[in-house]
Amino acid sequence: MGGLVWLPAADGLVAIESNAGEVRQRVHIDNRLVGLIETAFGFVAAHRTGVLIGIDHDGNICGRLVVDRQIAGLYEHETAGALLFGKGTLTAGTLQA
Repeated sequence: MGGLVWLPAADGLVAIESNAGEVRQRVHIDNRLVGLIETAFGFVAAHRTGVLIGIDHDGNICGRLVVDRQIAGLYEHETAGALLFGKGTLTAGTLQA
């Protein structure tokens, strides 16, 4: 099988090689990560302060988007693509590079 598995870590995210269990990449975001979903270009991480961070498959940050609210959670959705929960809000949409 193989491939990288992205997991939350104390300082952001860590990519682990699934076959060997070796750490391959670290993305420092800090401990306020509230969601991580896979997208066509890689991954999107949600930061509690209202920042969405695009991460490519190699672990490089490829973009940031500031939303106008704190984020409580980011989840994959089969139809909408992504669900973004904020204080008293729910936003559905597709994330693209």
